[in-house]
Amino acid sequence: MKVGDLVRILACTNAKGEVPGHPCTCFFCWGKSNRIGIVTKIDHRGHTALFDIGPWSFSEREIQDPALIEVINEEG
Repeated sequence: MKVGDLVRILACTNAKGEVPGHPCTCFFCWGKSNRIGIVTKIDHRGHTALFDIGPWSFSEREIQDPALIEVINEEG
């Protein structure tokens, strides 16, 4: 993953209301995001991407988990 790549944050565990009566309050569900962003920064603390609802940072561990983040279009 590098600056300019498009990424998708996959649905969280409660995005479909799997816990009845408890809507998800994660950043992406709360903001009704389309969960697609562009990587804008990479440094020693992790990666940052800009989404339709604002910037979000994620760690190297999160990047390595294909159940959390998917690169959908690589720049270059």
